Amino acid sequence: MDEASLTMVRKMPQRAREGFFDRLFRDSITAAADLGESLTLVRPRSLRFRWREKNAADLGEERERRARTMKQGSLFDRELEAIEPCPFDLSMAFEDEAGKHEMACGDWETAAAFFNLRRRYGDEQALEHLRSTYEDEYSSRGVALALGTVKKRPSQWLLLGIIRLDETTQPLLI
Repeated sequence: MDEASLTMVRKMPQRAREGFFDRLFRDSITAAADLGESLTLVRPRSLRFRWREKNAADLGEERERRARTMKQGSLFDRELEAIEPCPFDLSMAFEDEAGKHEMACGDWETAAAFFNLRRRYGDEQALEHLRSTYEDEYSSRGVALALGTVKKRPSQWLLLGIIRLDETTQPLLI
């Protein structure tokens, strides 16, 4: 897929947006797995953004993995080549209907936000800004976690994204 080839066909009216994603929501990862699904949205009961600094060996190993991937001729070579590994392991601890979980932030947007904030504030303030955004702002206004599996490991759920999304006040009548 070439991102530059994507075009907007039309804009979704504001009134049609509420409830648009409701069919993807489950109370837990377990509920989605029991239904045989590989992609779901969950509204967490609690949310904690965590980070741990990577050591030099971990960062070097990550750079080497990326270099090996480049040599394979992947479709996204140019994009991967430009991405510097994040110096922190970023994760999200959350609770859903089935219990507590902690997952690595697998979305590129969290790392990209870290790098953008780092340029302005430095490491610690950037991480604290992300923590405040996710735990305070998103949690109070509405947040959904996008979770999914991959073909190689269909029983392992991954955190694909953290979405600021209002709660639905009027469910769709289907």
